[in-house]
Amino acid sequence: MARFSYASAVAALKSGDRIMVTNPDPSKAGDIRRFHLIGAGGGLTSATFAKLVPDLVPVGDGLFADEPSQTFVWGGET
Repeated sequence: MARFSYASAVAALKSGDRIMVTNPDPSKAGDIRRFHLIGAGGGLTSATFAKLVPDLVPVGDGLFADEPSQTFVWGGET
């Protein structure tokens, strides 16, 4: 799976892509939190995601009503 740089991720998000966050599976030792651009089909490092967070807006994705959103769109300057 391709990894996107910060600039590539911003471009994809500004074009309407979304980030899906997959939380670690507690039944799998060593599983990690993953960040994925849905439309572009590639991953982000946790550092890239952290840099994007100030400009992201959570989307009510309806996966788990009582949990924080796992899907984010661009909310920063266009």
